[in-house]
Amino acid sequence: MSPAKGAQWRRDRRAALRAHHPDLGGDADSLRAALAEVDRRHTPAPAPRSRRRRARRLVRALRGRLPRGWPGARRYLDL
Repeated sequence: MSPAKGAQWRRDRRAALRAHHPDLGGDADSLRAALAEVDRRHTPAPAPRSRRRRARRLVRALRGRLPRGWPGARRYLDL
């Protein structure tokens, strides 16, 4: 998070605290909901996973299950 975005996040959280804090006449449940909303707005969406990355993971997982002598098994030796 860049400093400018971090400063905006802090400003939004402080505004939510001022508006909903129980010590200032607010409700604890509404405070939690307001803070969760601020965090949700300022959290970047996760990057979509590519098919290539998923395929690589699958190949790595399957290589460990291949019989010992097969090419690509990465297990040619008996230790």
